[in-house]
Amino acid sequence: MLPIMAANAQPVPPAKPPVNSPATGLPVENVTVTGFKSREVINKFVKSFVAPTAINGKIARWERNICPLTVGQPPAIADYVTQRMKHIAATVGAPVNPKPSCSPNVEIVFTTVPQDLLDNILEHDADYLGYAESSARRKELATVTRPIQAWYLTETKDLNGLTKIDTAQRAAGGVSLGGSDLPFAIATRSSGNLTGDGMQSAFNNIIIVVDFNKVKGHKIGALADYIAMLALTQLNSLDTCQNLPSIVNMMAADCDQKVEDLTPTDLAYLRGLYQMDSGKKLVLQRNEIADNMKDTLNQGRIGGASGVAETRCIAPDQPSTIDGATSNLDQLNHSINEAKNFMVKSDAYQDCLGGEIDAQKIAATPQKPFDEAITDRNLTLVVANQKMKENVGSSINAAIAAYKKAHPDP
Repeated sequence: MLPIMAANAQPVPPAKPPVNSPATGLPVENVTVTGFKSREVINKFVKSFVAPTAINGKIARWERNICPLTVGQPPAIADYVTQRMKHIAATVGAPVNPKPSCSPNVEIVFTTVPQDLLDNILEHDADYLGYAESSARRKELATVTRPIQAWYLTETKDLNGLTKIDTAQRAAGGVSLGGSDLPFAIATRSSGNLTGDGMQSAFNNIIIVVDFNKVKGHKIGALADYIAMLALTQLNSLDTCQNLPSIVNMMAADCDQKVEDLTPTDLAYLRGLYQMDSGKKLVLQRNEIADNMKDTLNQGRIGGASGVAETRCIAPDQPSTIDGATSNLDQLNHSINEAKNFMVKSDAYQDCLGGEIDAQKIAATPQKPFDEAITDRNLTLVVANQKMKENVGSSINAAIAAYKKAHPDP
């Protein structure tokens, strides 16, 4: 993790957990999708959707194992965002670090002072802002312009497996060619093939900053899906209203196709991205993604990593927290009642998840055996909800204590 991240992540009020959008929930298997048969429509989508890298001119993706870290939210919410990204990545075929502890290469920061954070990165870790051919361009990159914004450090790998960070800075050492010394050149090996030179573009690190002041009102499930999309591909423009349904339309201005969940189009695109030949030319990469998207969408092959349908159990909204020291008695009592209702609904939610497992086991047959992935999914949801219950209990008790301290008995 970048040292500057932890130092500048500002604690912000907890966002609400998703309703009917569990950490492992994705569009279910065998979704009937219509209107995607036109290859021309898909081609237009792919061409406008993704941005090629500045150095190699190809589409970047993760070749390293992804290790996300979320800061600036309570542990249960931060863990939800992190796990949601890892699940989506695994679903579409992106490499995910399986270790519980790893060196983060995707940093997600919720903060109320995003520009202060970027100013510090510019001063101390400017390379992480991405490719910039001048100091003026680097300063421009460090300007926060969106509620959720990403910065991509990319790298290029040649046929020998030699990896170089994409940078405009001169390399030390150089090479000799034809008796001439080229002090700032970099030696790489490519195939020279007409369809592709074998040079690959990949992500080295991604920083995603969420301006909490500007995302209030959005459910954390929608934000997590949006963040996951930014973490798995470098988009051409976040202001473009895409011609096919996409989570990125959620933040696009004047867009009448806004959605708040990862769509079948998004999943089909990401699967195409992580199945393409990364050594081919840009035009062929786009064609491969479009081909895969067309096949996936028309055959209805959209779903989770194991094809497990989304749970039917509805997760309760986590109530907002209050400052007991500045609240009146009516506000405190209202929050206490909300916390109690959340506990009751959470117990019912956990009972539902357990009952869903039992029902699936009873319905299992030799021809259609019970899928253990259902147990894994539901137990994960139970653990996440239990953490939220503990956070709500701690928060309301702290508010009560703060109120009593600010209003001592006469």
